[in-house]
Amino acid sequence: MIKISRAFLADTTALILFFTMTGILNERFVAGMTWEQVLHARLLGRLSWFRSAVPTGCGATGS
Repeated sequence: MIKISRAFLADTTALILFFTMTGILNERFVAGMTWEQVLHARLLGRLSWFRSAVPTGCGATGS
């Protein structure tokens, strides 16, 4: 069983929240997308993230 430290979980959560929020603000105000376009882009991005991140995450840890 893989043991995940609290510090790792805190850092990962903070990283995901920070980059999600900065990405949303960038898409809305810098790229000029509407809120609906931002939502669709985020949802499509999340689907592709699940397909690509899960296999590489397992391989990156050496497990």
